[in-house]
This record gives sequence, C-alpha cells and structure tokens, in this order.
Amino acid sequence: MGTHVFRAENGKFQPLMLFRAGFPGYMETEEGLAVYNEARNGVLVPENLKKYSARIVAAAICSEAPFSEILEELAGYFPPEEAFNFAPRVKRGLNDTSLPGGYTKDHAYLSGFRKISDFLQKQPSELETLKILCGKIGLQNFELVRDLLAAGTLKQPRYLPEF
Repeated sequence: MGTHVFRAENGKFQPLMLFRAGFPGYMETEEGLAVYNEARNGVLVPENLKKYSARIVAAAICSEAPFSEILEELAGYFPPEEAFNFAPRVKRGLNDTSLPGGYTKDHAYLSGFRKISDFLQKQPSELETLKILCGKIGLQNFELVRDLLAAGTLKQPRYLPEF
C-alpha cells in the first residue's frame, strides 16, 4: 500500500497531470515496486509468493476459460479450498463467470518485481533511482523523467520510503 500512496502523492505535486493519472504502461512498474518494497522490508513471505503465483496462473488462462476450468487448474497446484479462494479474484466483476474473460492485472506483480529488481541492480544508487520513479511512471519512462528532473521541469519527490 505504501508504494502506491508514495507514487500517487508525489505525482500530485508534479506540474504535469500525467504523473497523477499514470503514464501508459505504468501498472507493471507500480505493482513490481510494491512487491520489491515488500521484499526490501522483509514481508515478502512464501505465503504471499504462493498467492501471487496462483493469481498468475488464473490470469494466464482466464481469457479462454470459465470459472470452473480456472478452479480445476488451480486445484492442480493447491489444495481445493485454497484454489477456491484464489479463483474468484480473476472473475470479479463479471456477470457470468462461466464465460471466458477476466481481470488479468495480477500477472504484473511478479513480472514487475523481476523487472524492477533487475533494473535497480544495474543502477548506481537505489535511493536516487527510486526518487526518479516518483509519480505513476513505468520503467520505460525512466530516462525521460530523469532528464526532466535534472532540467528542473519536474519537482523532486516529497515522499520516499524509509531506507
């Protein structure tokens, strides 16, 4: 939750409204940062990784599968009660869960985490890099935002996670 709040609040103070609303494709970076911060703060426990993995499996097949097939697939990896707890998330908001389709955002948690982790390992300073990731931007916008901050077009973020 903290990652989302920091980025939203920092985005509000930028002169360009795009930092508040979100750049196209920012969501994977957003969710990846959230998981990265869980790991950095020691709260990314195996139970959470298991939950993220179940969500990825469900998201991967929901566009072609009804609820019953998603449940069956998850039951191949998890006990039936756990599978039943994971399956509804991908079909939420649908009037007829027997039809293909669903909410696929959940794949972004672990793919974003991997991309953020790889990206931050290549940077000279984690803190300075996280300052540039202020507002709702994606990794693909990093160099642009870095240049706009350096030029004074953007403001330095007001809020940063504790290190």
